[in-house]
Amino acid sequence: RALLPHVYSVFYVDTLDYLRYNGLISEAQSILGTMLDIKPFLTIEEGELIPMEKVRTQTQAIDKLVEFVAEFSVLERLVILQNTPYPTDRTRQFQDRLAVEFPGRHFPVMMYGPSLATMIGPDGMGVVVHEGPEEEDDL
Repeated sequence: RALLPHVYSVFYVDTLDYLRYNGLISEAQSILGTMLDIKPFLTIEEGELIPMEKVRTQTQAIDKLVEFVAEFSVLERLVILQNTPYPTDRTRQFQDRLAVEFPGRHFPVMMYGPSLATMIGPDGMGVVVHEGPEEEDDL
């Protein structure tokens, strides 16, 4: 339980249908968002999916995921979550971008479970980050 305040997650949703089915957005928001090709970013806070930001392309989504990960000063662990047990092209593109930002680090890919799939859909992708303790400066 002591780790929970240091664990962060963000998910990229490719379709708004599952958010609508679960009552997280209205039908009007789903239709308008689909027409505008909006892909939201969601985070989990207090057990609830909370919208963070919106993008329009997969490239922008990967940029935002990398930006989210790069904000952590001490990155203890990172896991990429996706809907398949093998890396997809989108996941490989994300791993390549992470390799540039964090050379020499390996970030495993795991498949998310059915409970998360019902909320974000089968084509979602996300990261779970465990932030390590801040390093103290030697004075």
